[in-house]
Amino acid sequence: MTPLLFHKYHGLGNDYLVCHRSVAERLSQEQIRLLCHPHYGISSDGLLIDSGDAAF
Repeated sequence: MTPLLFHKYHGLGNDYLVCHRSVAERLSQEQIRLLCHPHYGISSDGLLIDSGDAAF
């Protein structure tokens, strides 16, 4: 199994997992749902995906 690199951030009562697009592309919707689950996973309100593109 390949490890997943992510960061968890929280503020004002919300928690989010942040990972690079290359990590998120390997995950199914069910895996993301389980990662965010408060009892079966890491517990977060959602997953934010960093595209790595800073051209804005």
